[in-house]
Amino acid sequence: MPKIDESKTPIVGQSVEPVAERKTFTKWEAFEDASLVPVRLTCQSYQPVHQMDSSCHTNVVIGVDSLRRHLSEEHGATGGFEIHLRQREGAKTSFWKDVQSEGLELGDFRCDVCDEVLPLSARRILPHLRPHSGKQRAARQGGKFLMTFRSASQAADEGSWEGEEI
Repeated sequence: MPKIDESKTPIVGQSVEPVAERKTFTKWEAFEDASLVPVRLTCQSYQPVHQMDSSCHTNVVIGVDSLRRHLSEEHGATGGFEIHLRQREGAKTSFWKDVQSEGLELGDFRCDVCDEVLPLSARRILPHLRPHSGKQRAARQGGKFLMTFRSASQAADEGSWEGEEI
């Protein structure tokens, strides 16, 4: 019979800490679990998600305020971005928590080197930080990914992500 840790079992009448309610279905914690830090964020439309290139190709300051402002502008409304990620043990960034608290969803996440659509888990993302081949024959440096951000209201309107985690 397994032992029960009674210190974690609430007593009748004892207040229980409320669990923080999630604002998004996207598992942004995967980036924190992998100790990934964004080092560069560029407005970039890409195939097959975006049919035409309406992006401005500017580097966006890494922060949720500048990301939200860029998404609200006409040229950034497609939500396509190229993001360079680096693994930095011990380095903390609030970017992923800020994106989640802002209510942004991830519509598409793929490796730019091999064009593989990646599920959000540290185990699947980390190998793509190393050099590997894919779209071209030669191995290219990893760590460059393509993301499409959507606001929670856009995702609900499209109905494609409602109720499912990415």
